[in-house]
Amino acid sequence: MLAMLLLALGLMMPAPAAAHDEITASTPEDGATLGEAPKEIKLDFSGELQQMGSEVQVTSGDEDVSVDEPVIAGQTITSALPDDPPAGKYKMVWRVVSSDGHPISGESTFTITSSKTEKQEPTPTKTEQNVADSNEPTTASATTDASDEASYSAISPTLVILLGLGLAAIIAIVTIIVVRKTNDQSTDETQ
Repeated sequence: MLAMLLLALGLMMPAPAAAHDEITASTPEDGATLGEAPKEIKLDFSGELQQMGSEVQVTSGDEDVSVDEPVIAGQTITSALPDDPPAGKYKMVWRVVSSDGHPISGESTFTITSSKTEKQEPTPTKTEQNVADSNEPTTASATTDASDEASYSAISPTLVILLGLGLAAIIAIVTIIVVRKTNDQSTDETQ
């Protein structure tokens, strides 16, 4: 009787929720003040990242800072910053798809206190590269809206298995119905 009571209590206990991957470290750290600009942004996570749906965006004030396409290697995503960005406060917004197929996102800030170009005489010439960069469309900032998350999420392995089982069940039911119908027709013909 006691064993049955313990079993019933165990069944009524809620199962622990599966935790999503989370960020474990960032370079630069959130709120860091740096004497000079880092060469890249690096984010480390608690699980392997999926290659699709990742985005890193850096802004300074209202202006986008041109960063390289993010590179994913296992649990780390990196994105190179432009050479010698000006001193100021920067905001980094990121979105990645975690190992369980769910998108996760966040943001952090860092401040650069000096720049190499401030020590040199500025030259107000506009190169062809600057013209090309100014004509590039900017990417939209990452948000945590549930509707956006659905477009970035990948099909999880569990969902694939469930869909496969459902399809197998439908095929089995159709097969049983066809066999019964055939058997019923053959039984009717023999009578």
